[in-house]
Amino acid sequence: MQDPIPIKEDCPQEEVLALISRIVEEYRLRGRGASTKDLPESLLRDLDRSDWRWLSRKTYSQLSRWCYPEVPSPRNDFVQAKARKISQALFGEVIPRVQGLRGA
Repeated sequence: MQDPIPIKEDCPQEEVLALISRIVEEYRLRGRGASTKDLPESLLRDLDRSDWRWLSRKTYSQLSRWCYPEVPSPRNDFVQAKARKISQALFGEVIPRVQGLRGA
């Protein structure tokens, strides 16, 4: 993996974990497929692997797209709100939307 994206040192871990859990629970309640679990799984894997120091470029890119979904829907609105809070907790801001990052 090239150039992981560092997260802020004082990231509120419990808050991030709670937000990820809410997304996963929403998917479970609505019977969503495996593809909708990609971001929560990627976030948890990266945070665990890095000891809460960085996200991979791929996961960062996924999070950025969830912060700005292309198609409005009740599910996307729910996820967008949680993704933006996760972004603020990890980076101190809502990250901009990116299509993909080299080295992801």
